[in-house]
Amino acid sequence: MKRENRTLFITNGLRDESIAIKQSLEYFKDTIGSFSMMATTPEIPGEIASYAEELNKALVQKLESYYEKATSVDPRNNPDFETKVLHSKHIFVDVILFMLKNDMELLIKQAEPTSNDAGFASLDMSLLRKCPAPVCLLRPPSAAKPAKRIIAVAIDPEFDEECAYELSKNLLQYASVISKSVGATLEIIACWDSFLDKVEGNVFIKVSKEDVGTEYEEKKRQHKNVLERLINEAPINCEYKIVQLKGKPEEIIPEYVNRHSIELLVMGTVARTGIPGFIIGNTAENMLNDLNASVLALKPPGFVSPVKSN
Repeated sequence: MKRENRTLFITNGLRDESIAIKQSLEYFKDTIGSFSMMATTPEIPGEIASYAEELNKALVQKLESYYEKATSVDPRNNPDFETKVLHSKHIFVDVILFMLKNDMELLIKQAEPTSNDAGFASLDMSLLRKCPAPVCLLRPPSAAKPAKRIIAVAIDPEFDEECAYELSKNLLQYASVISKSVGATLEIIACWDSFLDKVEGNVFIKVSKEDVGTEYEEKKRQHKNVLERLINEAPINCEYKIVQLKGKPEEIIPEYVNRHSIELLVMGTVARTGIPGFIIGNTAENMLNDLNASVLALKPPGFVSPVKSN
């Protein structure tokens, strides 16, 4: 994980973003190298183009006021920032193009409101699917302050491809740095399953409950051994707890995260590397649809965005 990320924070400028900016600086204070804030708006019709300069000035003033409000309590050691305005017909495309052309390494945005306060709206999902850099979507902190802050990272320690191994290490490193930065406990979540679940009750295959129990314990033990080896290869410099969950990740991880009031989930978007169009796997997409926590999503090494910089 780089220590001086070029970071882009985007907003439509229509709501107070000071809390999200404060969260951004808190989570990534040890890794932000430069901090750019961009207000994004639809294209300005030709008949009112003369008002563009006035609009841009108002949006820049809003961004500056949000930053000042976010840093007013503790103005020390905050990064210098610059402001930008983007008028675009296809906002997510032009944001990604800006990221590519300027070698930006982290994209942060306040998550759009959803009807049930879970999942992510269309613009957010497009950025998650197609932006090659890590994408952090922030939700406002819970009004009820939890007894302890928890950052979680979801990884799969059992993989076949080298890129999946590198992705898992990157996830652990990002989660570790953020957890230490905010003084939170890190929970490392990994799911395991059993082949016997698929055959139990099958009239053609007789499996005793004792065999099922024995296989469960052995599978869980093997899974934990592999998980611990991976953790040891991606040194974690914070307090952490291993959470082994049995079942399908897309079903049990969102339920676990929501139930335990985890404030940020660090996760990978499972994609085939080097193939434009293979953006996000069904497992990751289904997990995102049910989450009510903030998310930091990373792509595997070699990911190729379908959005092309000319």
